[in-house]
Amino acid sequence: MSTLATSQETLFTQKEMSQIANPAAKSVLQALADEKWDFRTIDGISKETGLAPDQVERILRSYPEFVRRSPVRDRIGRPIYTLQSRKMKSQEKKALIRLLLTKSF
Repeated sequence: MSTLATSQETLFTQKEMSQIANPAAKSVLQALADEKWDFRTIDGISKETGLAPDQVERILRSYPEFVRRSPVRDRIGRPIYTLQSRKMKSQEKKALIRLLLTKSF
């Protein structure tokens, strides 16, 4: 926890991290907070954390206050996730507008 809280202060506050008691959830959020990646797939987080993909997906869905699913998919069509605290990229904004205009969400 301290590694995540100190190195990712702009992404998570101490108070926010203290609200998460589940160590598996903390490891998933830490993987999302890794500055090497803007977005992560469930498979990528699973490999990094050693958690099963279905467990990673459950955790991602359990923390909507921290995690958002991008309207953009990776290059092979898998959903990608990032932190709510990260600003939306222009590619995401365009995809969201396209979804709203075509009502295909």
